[in-house]
Amino acid sequence: MSLKIKWKELPRDPNWGYENRQIIIIVPDILHRLRWAKGHTRTQFFYYHEFRDIHLNRNDIFSNQVGTVVFVLPEKEPFDAFSLATFMHPVDLWLVRGARVIFVNGPKSAN
Repeated sequence: MSLKIKWKELPRDPNWGYENRQIIIIVPDILHRLRWAKGHTRTQFFYYHEFRDIHLNRNDIFSNQVGTVVFVLPEKEPFDAFSLATFMHPVDLWLVRGARVIFVNGPKSAN
């Protein structure tokens, strides 16, 4: 008493494997000339003046589609000690969601 089972081959979703492909580049405001750089369709630029500007209400830079975050650090270390907490909170959120976070040294001041 055996029964032969026929398995149906399911079609593959055309978006499979492309979920977390968006690239977010977070740049200090001093590099504002990058606004005229042409990016890829998956690339989004975000400019900040202080670390407080990167807050969690910006849903577009914290969405599930973000796969890579390139974080360009400012030219000077902030004087406020609390600003590092506001810096680490978004980084922690990206890492929990499985995004790669890449830190790049920012421009150096002339001082």
